[in-house]
Amino acid sequence: MNGYLSLDMGTTNIKAAAFDENWALRGFASLPTPVSEPRPGWGEFDPLALWETAAACIRKVAGGLEGLRLRSIGVSSMAEAGVPLNREGTPLYPVIAWYDPRAGAQYEALEKSLGKRRLYDISGQVPSAKYGLSKLLWIRDHHPEVYEKTAHWLSVPDWLHYRLTGRMVTDYSIAARTMAFDIRRLEWSGEILEAAGIDKGLFPRAVPGGTAVGGLLPEVARALGLPEDIMAVTGGHDHACAAIGVGILEEGVVLDSMGTAEASMIAVARPPGGEELLAQGLSAYPHCGGKLYRVHGSIQSCGATVEWLLALLGKERDDPARFEVFSPAEKRAGNGGLYCFPFLRGSIEGRGMKGAFIGIGDRHLAGDFADSLMDGLCYEFRRQLNAYQSACGHPCAKLRVVGGLSVSADLMQRKADVLRAVVETPVLTEAACLGAALLGAVGVGDCVPDRLPAYRAGRRYEPADDPRQQRRYVFYLRLREQVRALYDLYEAETM
Repeated sequence: MNGYLSLDMGTTNIKAAAFDENWALRGFASLPTPVSEPRPGWGEFDPLALWETAAACIRKVAGGLEGLRLRSIGVSSMAEAGVPLNREGTPLYPVIAWYDPRAGAQYEALEKSLGKRRLYDISGQVPSAKYGLSKLLWIRDHHPEVYEKTAHWLSVPDWLHYRLTGRMVTDYSIAARTMAFDIRRLEWSGEILEAAGIDKGLFPRAVPGGTAVGGLLPEVARALGLPEDIMAVTGGHDHACAAIGVGILEEGVVLDSMGTAEASMIAVARPPGGEELLAQGLSAYPHCGGKLYRVHGSIQSCGATVEWLLALLGKERDDPARFEVFSPAEKRAGNGGLYCFPFLRGSIEGRGMKGAFIGIGDRHLAGDFADSLMDGLCYEFRRQLNAYQSACGHPCAKLRVVGGLSVSADLMQRKADVLRAVVETPVLTEAACLGAALLGAVGVGDCVPDRLPAYRAGRRYEPADDPRQQRRYVFYLRLREQVRALYDLYEAETM
């Protein structure tokens, strides 16, 4: 029986999975993503440690797949992070994490040179300091000795493909998250790179997700326990791969990926644009298939905010009861007017927007803070749905939710009630792994991107009429404007 392998290079965990031709999960492994924090708020990944961790996951899965002929390996990955290589392909500097804020000055200089609107119109990305181009500029400015030796800039999945095959290639979705890619021409933007003073030759060839990269290097295949004829295939940004995994090419279906950050995504045939889309904080990039483009929004810290609250409450990661604070039984007083603004890592409008709880009183218990946090995440996601409908004219009748928090029935029902939409969770929660494996099958000719195997729903949550939540949402929006104004003042005072 044919089989398909995938890697998911996440911010928190690196995962490998294997599926058979019926898309049953046949093997799975996960290890923590090795990360360091050289300064508070910064994040770095050692490129070699990323590779070794990915290799360990692959070996663990490959060792238990008797009777399965592996045809391909696809890679799903975090984005906005890359590694500079010299001419010999040796890493010269750590991968700067997507959430690392250090490149603010470099982004501001680029925006001043080209203009925020022009950057957005070309790249499709809401301009900010988080994208790969800003990080490359930071290395140029702060480590010129590294930049002078840099011959290649590879984003994280490109680096994995290089280690697997010896070839340098990227997919459209990952290329777009450098903020140096023209999403309409489907090529590296000469205009942006000229304004940045960066040589276009540093970047690899860009192709759609589901494109065969090449066979594995023989010594790599042997070391990983993989057949030498297995084909490496481009996957894409983890959210784009998850969208493939849950079938959002269907009309009216929205991906809700609740990971470290929370991302939403819809599929459209042509790239939308304009001031309204930018004002709503929505990005767009190409990926694969007849509906080539994905419109993308995000909450910068979703799972990260949950983990922050649990750590603050002294809930250890190995405590099996750590999530009970989010259960209905813990809401002794009810959140009683407590509102949470979940912006621990900034909002899509900018990093100056920070988190807040409004309405704290001495009667509030731990469960009330957890309850209002869940509300805040739901309210922010509803803002994104409204933005899609307003800017794209796209119906948003159904959500397909993946990620760690999708296992919470209480949160899923609350999301359905607040959003007034049907919420589904798939049978398989590792949607990014499945999507990358499906694209692997596309790359070897076993699937067609617009006729992928049918998505299989797990649980379904119908929206209930909850006037209280609707009133709270309207008031949340009013408070949100005041919180934003407060942080504008705070940022001006503390800069």
